[in-house]
Amino acid sequence: MTRLSNTGAPQSPTVRVWFNKCFSSVHGVLRQLRAGLGNDLLLLGSHTERDFGPLAACDISVIEPVGLTPNSYVDWCLAICAQYRINVFVPGRMRDVISDRLEDFLKRGVNLIVAGNGETLRLLEDKGRFLSQLPQGVHAHRFYRVNTWEQFAAACELLEGDGLRVCFKPATGTFGQGFYIIDEALMPLKRLLRSEAHRISKAELKQVLAAEGIFQELLVMEYLDGSEFSVDVLADAGAVIAMVCRRKPMNGRVRLSGTSHTLRVEEGQSQVLASEPEIEEMVRILTKHFTLGGLFNVQFRSKAQRPEKPCLLEINGRMSGGLPYLALSGLNLPMLAIQIAMRKSGDPLPKIPVPNLPLRVQERAEVFVMPLVVPAPALTIWNSDEPGVYSARLPGGRFVLKIDREDMPFRDLCDLAIRNNARRRFLFVSRVLGRHCPVSPCVLRRVAAELARKLSVVLMTGPVVFIGMAETATTLGQAVFREFLALGGSGLYIESSRRTTGGAQAFGFSEAHSHATAHMIHLPSADDDTEELLKTCRQVVVVDDEATTLQTAANLISALKVWRGHENFECCATLAVILRWNQGKLDDSFTNIVSLVEGSFNFDDDGDLPASPPANRNIDSRVIAGRGARHGICQPQTLPDRWDTGTHSGERILVLGNGEYGFQPLLLAEKLQALGARTFVQATTRSPILAGGAIQHIRSFDSLSGEGHKEFLYNVPDDHGYDRVILCLEDSAPASDHPIYLIPRLEVIS
Repeated sequence: MTRLSNTGAPQSPTVRVWFNKCFSSVHGVLRQLRAGLGNDLLLLGSHTERDFGPLAACDISVIEPVGLTPNSYVDWCLAICAQYRINVFVPGRMRDVISDRLEDFLKRGVNLIVAGNGETLRLLEDKGRFLSQLPQGVHAHRFYRVNTWEQFAAACELLEGDGLRVCFKPATGTFGQGFYIIDEALMPLKRLLRSEAHRISKAELKQVLAAEGIFQELLVMEYLDGSEFSVDVLADAGAVIAMVCRRKPMNGRVRLSGTSHTLRVEEGQSQVLASEPEIEEMVRILTKHFTLGGLFNVQFRSKAQRPEKPCLLEINGRMSGGLPYLALSGLNLPMLAIQIAMRKSGDPLPKIPVPNLPLRVQERAEVFVMPLVVPAPALTIWNSDEPGVYSARLPGGRFVLKIDREDMPFRDLCDLAIRNNARRRFLFVSRVLGRHCPVSPCVLRRVAAELARKLSVVLMTGPVVFIGMAETATTLGQAVFREFLALGGSGLYIESSRRTTGGAQAFGFSEAHSHATAHMIHLPSADDDTEELLKTCRQVVVVDDEATTLQTAANLISALKVWRGHENFECCATLAVILRWNQGKLDDSFTNIVSLVEGSFNFDDDGDLPASPPANRNIDSRVIAGRGARHGICQPQTLPDRWDTGTHSGERILVLGNGEYGFQPLLLAEKLQALGARTFVQATTRSPILAGGAIQHIRSFDSLSGEGHKEFLYNVPDDHGYDRVILCLEDSAPASDHPIYLIPRLEVIS
């Protein structure tokens, strides 16, 4: 094909790429290349079938010969490369023997995009031999290699003896051909009438296999019934350059870890593209161990228990059929692979864009993006060069985290964002707090219960004063207090506040790095605090989402001691946080610190960020706030009787709190979840955050309470995917022209 330059002279394409016989899904890859390289690209396609659909997307199509020996086929390939001056060849058919003769192609100026040499590609195809050679750090399911009925039956006995379901598949093959699950209840007639393609009884199987004597190798395996992950990878000489993990939908019953309870999961047909750090780390190990390169695909699956532990199934030494999905994230892996193959010795790698994740995608006639139904997977792309050390880049800088202890995986607990605050540019965004990101109420309760359990170990007998830090940890603080009482504890719960109730105040303290620095503790009345615990209790627990220097919590304790009078009422202070970061010298105000994750971090601020709004250093008293937990409570709040709790099974509902008011919205979300709805809880906030990292969408508006500050709601776009959004207000509803009413399917209760 000849093209014209802008001077009118004929111009030959600079990149001439050939795809030989492969799968029909290559059509999406060809479109990606055309979109990325434009007129610089010439595409040649070949296939044994004249009417192979994707040939229509090529500039030149060639019919491949059949019946050739492997070496004769490679000779034909070399001739085609010379005839059409191909400089990049992406082999599908016979890629192992083509890789064996890499030097013959290089001598002719042809670069191959292959996952490895011929020996490696043949190893990947022999799944039993491949799984027997995995490097340390890669999890695999249990399997046995068999080729007689006696070996098959013995493998089944070993797996079933450990309470595992059994499945099997050929050691070589594609598309799941020959995969079956052993189902003793499935007799031949029932299987025939149900057209059951992937289940078979052991009795029927014995009739087939025992009659064969010795058959081709099968892998007898434990059946993994959980999520399936497909990772599309671009690598070079054993180093991963880019990858994206696709989680395929689950539909069926899953068993909750450590229990006999099952839960029905219906995720439809959509796939989720998102970061999966544990899987990505195993992919890096595999890529380095087998010196993989080019484009390939890695498959994982987990048990349907929580927490999931993904196990490696196989590596496909070729592009996957789902590779076109990745283009929707802004990551054109085929184009990058071509650019890497074309670069000269010593040239740097092309710039790798950061993919726009997560995405929910679904294929029909075309691939398109579906609205993401929350909760969203982590958005931060974590890299790990050594165990426990993770790095990530955001628009405003680079993080390096060192995790010393994690009772729950820190990647499940937090994400990162850039805060619009000159004093502290970064923000650890909790994924379990129900503040900036939606969270299932059962997840928040599990986090609160674990903190309460840890507190019960370190605290002495007797009452305890719990203080939840505004506004981020007011919901968490009361949730921890509730779980502490359930363990047999007693005491008082009270919240710090940036709003006045009009009632008496006990003391104030400062949060220096915050967007709103002033906090106050209101004075409980005799009815709120019958035993005067705030003034006399010897044990105080401060609950917050994370602690770095401990300075704000220490300011609170210091102010409390001054208000009490140092000589008369000493107290033993404990800090309870989700994340604890050890950043040099820490304040010694606390006798105990309990957390779910402990480590340290370094943040290099290198971003060109907008000027931050000035910090608010005063308590706003223009609107009087409700008393609630601000004046102390000895029992957790209850769900208001007037609130409607009607729902139906499977309804997707987001329950929104308002600023410091979050615990009763949590109770509503819990109630709706108990009735069968798929509920999530979140809240508006004063915290100004920039787009990027964990923050995908920002709504900014005047405070719902009528006070003068700005308020924000994050990650609730117009295509939010909820059936209902229920906003719970402690103040009267704002005027009808308030921007909050622009949220689709919004309901307001107060």
